[in-house]
Amino acid sequence: MDPLLAGEAGELPLFPEPPSDGPSVPLILIVDDEAAILAGLQMFLEDEGYRVLSARKGTLALGLVRQEQPALVICDYMMPGMNGEDVLGAIRAQTQAEQRVTPILVLMSAAHQLLTRSVAADAWLTKPFELDIMADLLARLLSRDAA
Repeated sequence: MDPLLAGEAGELPLFPEPPSDGPSVPLILIVDDEAAILAGLQMFLEDEGYRVLSARKGTLALGLVRQEQPALVICDYMMPGMNGEDVLGAIRAQTQAEQRVTPILVLMSAAHQLLTRSVAADAWLTKPFELDIMADLLARLLSRDAA
């Protein structure tokens, strides 16, 4: 098994392979250390018609960005180890080196709202957020990227 697709030693993969709906369906990568948030967002995004990958660690997310080239990344700001700011900086550096543009949406608590404005994200959502607001924001980010 590819080490990027494995969780901790002996665990099953943390994220499923994306459905083979073809390249016309945008692929979104969710990065969050909380399994419940990953599962909920994955279900919501799949219901919205997106293909979805998820990672509970920033290092895993970077491998997925390189391998899968998602159309958009949703990343939590507060994570242990490699936090959201570190993940965003690394994704920006990686995609710029590959001459790609990957929109990034940051999820944050109200307490971190001022801090994250300095992070190179395309958009921010404060937790808790309304799913319809997220859906509209994702559609705008993806259409802007396609333009």
